[in-house]
Amino acid sequence: MKLSTLIMLFLAAVLTITNAAGQANASINIVMGNAGITNLGGNNLLQITVNNTGPTSSIGVYKIRVQISVPTAICEVAPFALQTGLPTGWTITSQTAGGIFLSNGTDIIPTNAARNIYIAITGIALGGPSTISGGLSFSNGVAPGTGFGSLAGDNPLDNTGVTAITVTNTTPVTLTDFNAALVKCRPVLNWTTETEINSDRFEIERSSLNNSIWISVGVVTAGGNTSAKSQYSLIDRNLNGSSEAVLYRLKMIDKDGKYKYSKIVPLVINCKTTQVDVYPNPVQKGRLYVSLTGAGKYTEATLLSLSGQVILKRKINNGTNYLNTANIANGVYILNITDGSGIDRKVKVLVQN
Repeated sequence: MKLSTLIMLFLAAVLTITNAAGQANASINIVMGNAGITNLGGNNLLQITVNNTGPTSSIGVYKIRVQISVPTAICEVAPFALQTGLPTGWTITSQTAGGIFLSNGTDIIPTNAARNIYIAITGIALGGPSTISGGLSFSNGVAPGTGFGSLAGDNPLDNTGVTAITVTNTTPVTLTDFNAALVKCRPVLNWTTETEINSDRFEIERSSLNNSIWISVGVVTAGGNTSAKSQYSLIDRNLNGSSEAVLYRLKMIDKDGKYKYSKIVPLVINCKTTQVDVYPNPVQKGRLYVSLTGAGKYTEATLLSLSGQVILKRKINNGTNYLNTANIANGVYILNITDGSGIDRKVKVLVQN
């Protein structure tokens, strides 16, 4: 083989090794927290993941420039003071309501490494889903966000990403049940949720029947983000057994401070006698509630016509029970409450659906 050919092969090999040694690939992925749902006036976190999937080289200082653009019709980038989710070495080079620029600063990103960045986004108007977009470019490696540059070996096809945001004004908790019962002379509150998004805590509040002042009697930590059925319980230990009738309600609070209330349920604190309360009476919208305390096992509620015909029958328990009267004709009925210990209470009920 001629010497010139050998020299050319040697130089080609050197160039190949040199180029391989300088290969890096930056990619970006963005996703909005809490399934993209943000409360009006509240904050949500946008997660930005920057990866170096290059085979051989780190990404040097001041090299990455991340640009995020938000739909200003419904949201904006939260104030600078709230942007506390940057990795060590990263800096914000510029920021407006509609976007933010970031630099990796002094953070060298090794090959096969990733950086997670969290940017606070504020919901300012109802709407969505709308698109948040993000992209990567490269600076000259001298100072944050200065000059234009390139990254050897970078694949531009993974340098952009999008996610969606929706701004709502409701607390995203689906409450399917809330009831109160007297157990061993202590009020026990039970509730069930089907889904929770950005949920922080639940507060139980109590009031007397003739008092509009509500006081908090306990707090239970919420599930946060879940699509599974969740069951909760709390005992009101600050109310002694008496013949006092009280009201309870559930305050559902999310991480942004937004909240909403459940329905109000009554409970009679009476440890010696059976108490039956029926409401509302007249019955409207097909919902009849029966509040029961002090009853034994196998308690049954039977709705009878004035002629004695059985219209509806079901088992009930101590606490708040719900009877569906949506398919019952308007008129006057007798609600008969019985149990195995001899309780037999009759209440006249007027149905006006």
